Amino acid sequence: MFHAQEPPVAEAGQVVHHFDPYLPGLTWVDLVFPLFLFALGAAIPSALARRMDQGLSLGRAGGMAARRLLLLGWFAIFLQHVRPYTLSARPDTGTWLTALLGFVLLFLMFTRLPPGWGRGRFWAMRGVGYGGAVALLAWLSVRQYPDGGGFRLDRSDIILIVLADTACFGTGLWLLTRRHLLGRLGALALLLACHLASGLPGWVHQFWNYSPVPWLFQWDYLKYLFIVVPGTIAGDLLLNRQHDEAADAKQGSRTAPSRRRLAAFAVLTVIVTAATLAGLEGRWTGLSMPLGDWSMPSPGGDCTGSSSGWSWNRSKAVFTKTPPR
Repeated sequence: MFHAQEPPVAEAGQVVHHFDPYLPGLTWVDLVFPLFLFALGAAIPSALARRMDQGLSLGRAGGMAARRLLLLGWFAIFLQHVRPYTLSARPDTGTWLTALLGFVLLFLMFTRLPPGWGRGRFWAMRGVGYGGAVALLAWLSVRQYPDGGGFRLDRSDIILIVLADTACFGTGLWLLTRRHLLGRLGALALLLACHLASGLPGWVHQFWNYSPVPWLFQWDYLKYLFIVVPGTIAGDLLLNRQHDEAADAKQGSRTAPSRRRLAAFAVLTVIVTAATLAGLEGRWTGLSMPLGDWSMPSPGGDCTGSSSGWSWNRSKAVFTKTPPR
């Protein structure tokens, strides 16, 4: 990780930072970011399925996703503008205090307040937060940043921008294909086709590289849906399993999971994780790839020994209009 972020290499008697992609290794982006994207996708069904069943309209759910996109985009832009090392190459006390002020304003803009505080306090805090943020950015723009510029929409945290786009489009895709697994997979196939064709001359290349708001959205960012969408499928299966277990509990037919099986599963999880990390770090694809495939639950397998099981035939009911049982 150190080599990828601040690699020390001696050249002509001087130490310069030069990244060598041919050296084996891992960075947090290689592991934490994909795992976070998968968890993001898995959380979408849990966050919306019950509300949709209770009458939340498709349009309102889509509006919530669009609002989250805008809020995360604003978060990414403001955060990048108030980071100490964005404000100065050599931060001093004033730089750090400015950055701390920015985080106080973020608290006022995004904190969820207790319901008993009332709408007046809510809008007062939001007004102070957003008003202070605009004033701070205007002042920083007058002072200018080390690159000689001021406020720019493209001065943003790329990780948060990617999260904003994948959360919005992942949610939208789940809403449109909630009961249609093949439709969701078909959307991924179409995305893959466009991604492959974007490197060749033609209308796909032009379409792929066009964005009316490139500082907020680019089609290339949607490649991360190949992590988010499998997460939504896992979330659907977990949600359906919870429904099955609740139904078993009501009928009194649920049996306790085998402790021996759970212990074996825990040990295997640790072994697979350690071996996968070692295989990825050393680029031993012959070790890491088969382990990654093997560690996935089999279509007819039972992960915990529960009477409901986790078979594909039962779990796929979540993608139909008729709920399980």
